[in-house]
Amino acid sequence: MAKAKSAKEKSPNTLSSAELYELAREREQEEQMEQQQALAGEVEALKAQRRALGAAYRKDLRAIDARLTALGGPGKRKAAQTRKKRVNTTELILQFLSAQGQASTAEIRTHLQESGLEASNLSQLMGNLKRRSKVVSAGRAVYALAP
Repeated sequence: MAKAKSAKEKSPNTLSSAELYELAREREQEEQMEQQQALAGEVEALKAQRRALGAAYRKDLRAIDARLTALGGPGKRKAAQTRKKRVNTTELILQFLSAQGQASTAEIRTHLQESGLEASNLSQLMGNLKRRSKVVSAGRAVYALAP
């Protein structure tokens, strides 16, 4: 008994339209797989390059911070001082609201300026306090301590 030849083994001139269609579809799938494998390889190479650049950047940044610290510059201390200042601002706002009951942002800003603190980011700070459930909005731009 003779074994039937597959579509790949036959001459293109002897293939039926269904066999030609199947052969073309198989070839298209093979090309898509090859293309996906090539893209996956390129993606992995770019990710490795990105990791290497990130590591080099962090290393250079640490060296610059160390040099700044050695020269008496702010280095990383500035960020800690900024956080400490914001905590003091937060505490001052909460104390003011506990004494007043409720206050508008204009009143809070005036109180902060009288206390010698900058209030340039007051809206962000109040939004942060509101998200942390420290204050509630009693109206438009009016805040009170959370119950």
